[in-house]
Amino acid sequence: MRTRRGADALFPDTRKRILAALLMHPERAWFASDLARHLRAPKTSLQRELANLQEAGILLRRVEGKHVYYQADRTCPFFADLRGLMLKTAGLVDVVREVLRPVQDRIAFAFVYGSIAQEAEASASDLDLMVVGEVGLADLSLPLRYASQTLAREVNPTVYSVTEFARKAAVGQGFVHAVLGKRRLFVLGTEHDLAATLEAGQGRAGSRDRGGDREVARRRGAAPGGRPRRRSLR
Repeated sequence: MRTRRGADALFPDTRKRILAALLMHPERAWFASDLARHLRAPKTSLQRELANLQEAGILLRRVEGKHVYYQADRTCPFFADLRGLMLKTAGLVDVVREVLRPVQDRIAFAFVYGSIAQEAEASASDLDLMVVGEVGLADLSLPLRYASQTLAREVNPTVYSVTEFARKAAVGQGFVHAVLGKRRLFVLGTEHDLAATLEAGQGRAGSRDRGGDREVARRRGAAPGGRPRRRSLR
């Protein structure tokens, strides 16, 4: 039997999907029919959940003529906690993880970085995705296009092989160094997988450095480590 995890274990499916959509875009007021189309669900199936969430103080409801709009209530005491849960589960990570499933065996790890991971995004912010493994942009094009449609955000992937990522991290390459210094949300793999890759990269960099030192020492007639070679008087 499949174990229910994360938001699946806490919320009924319709409620989870409503929360994911509204909390992922807290600046947007959704017309009920637009929300139903976005979720590919009948409007009637949303009405009770929307009413309950509004009564609970999680959503705001606004009526303009014949139109009713719903929006996340940022003043809700647990808004940040609930949004954080949606970011890590139904709202974002689960969507991207699901579309990457066909190629997951070729991905060492993947994580979201940038403004969304920092919870500082605007409505037009892209979803910045780092993918490290043996895949190319061509492999990811169609899956990530579907993710973009589902999340109503452009997905901006950056793809490296494991060796290339480890090398850039080892030498402190600007972009990779900046990404590693900020908060991230893992889609595939874990911090342990990232740490193992970085450690391997440092080992390879150290081997190259030591090899280079030996070559320079040989050319200069010095012992490895910088000490002058002792010449025999015999």
